[in-house]
Amino acid sequence: MFESPAFVALKGAGVLLTIQEVPDLPPVSWPDGPIPKQMHLEPAVDDLDAAETAMLAAGARRAGVQPSPERWRVLLDPAGHPFCITTLMPAT
Repeated sequence: MFESPAFVALKGAGVLLTIQEVPDLPPVSWPDGPIPKQMHLEPAVDDLDAAETAMLAAGARRAGVQPSPERWRVLLDPAGHPFCITTLMPAT
């Protein structure tokens, strides 16, 4: 793992995920509107409620649209970009 104030790199089993801050990137207007989401991030978790609580405490917000909250939760990062958490895939 590598991190700086504007960049994080995470290495897993054959995967390198890098995340970089983009200043002034406008929030998307998901699920409808003129600004589509730029990517889809959906981490697997063991416990939806516990993961959602932790992510809300870290600055995420719950999206107003929840298509299937018993299977996955849609959250918004502090800048308003949506991501999901799910138990549909193994977390390990």
